[in-house]
Amino acid sequence: MPADYLNETQLKFAEEYIKDPSSKTGAAVRAGYAHSGACEAATRMLKHPLVKQMIEEANKEAALSLGITALRVMQELSNIAFAKPGSKVVVGEDGSDEIVVDPNDTSEINVTTTAAGGKKAKTTSVKTIRNSDKIAALSLIAKSMGILKDRVEVEHTGSLVELIEASFKPEAD
Repeated sequence: MPADYLNETQLKFAEEYIKDPSSKTGAAVRAGYAHSGACEAATRMLKHPLVKQMIEEANKEAALSLGITALRVMQELSNIAFAKPGSKVVVGEDGSDEIVVDPNDTSEINVTTTAAGGKKAKTTSVKTIRNSDKIAALSLIAKSMGILKDRVEVEHTGSLVELIEASFKPEAD
């Protein structure tokens, strides 16, 4: 049964992992766990309910401070998912995006233009939509909507053997 509080080392691990989640072992070492057992300690800590809660709250705060919402993510994914291959998504420095259809040019480029008077540089990023981008975006949308399921739920009253045998019987018209 996990404790309803974190000790100093556990708390330090959670803080270090939040700062740099790329290495759970590194976070454990920085928190004070021995090198020899850091990987196991990190794995154990990441399963601890209070550590998980701290990490989830920190991630939510970070997303909120960056203006990342589920709606915004779905809008961005839908822009990619439903664009024609070869279309470009042009993102201005203000973060606004626009889809430009130019199927003849399939290169990816970054363009820098100078604003009027040459006082400030304005950067515009251009990304060409490929089929793989569309597939990835559609997969993420489908998963978030529950269209793609990692598991299947079956309602059956009887034994597993009966269920398997029934699945091999041809269906009657």
